Amino acid sequence: MGPYDNDAERYLPSEDWENGQWVVDDDGVLFILPIGADGISGPEGTMRDAITERLVAASSDSLDETAIEQLDLTVVSPVLKRFDPWIGYFSA
Repeated sequence: MGPYDNDAERYLPSEDWENGQWVVDDDGVLFILPIGADGISGPEGTMRDAITERLVAASSDSLDETAIEQLDLTVVSPVLKRFDPWIGYFSA
């Protein structure tokens, strides 16, 4: 997951992604809300729709603590953030 370079056939590191808000749901599914980017990264479905709805309502690119609790999400600690050019961004 993350910005992908089709010519180089690999993912690219990005500070906007690295420093964005990372959350996981109860199943450990990762959602990344990159800084200054439109939308979120994560599998399509009801959770992604709920996160998007909260972001639009708040006119923000990150979820506040209340929204995180209401959606039963967990913030990923910075020490668990990982990047691999062949996989993209993921959580340890």
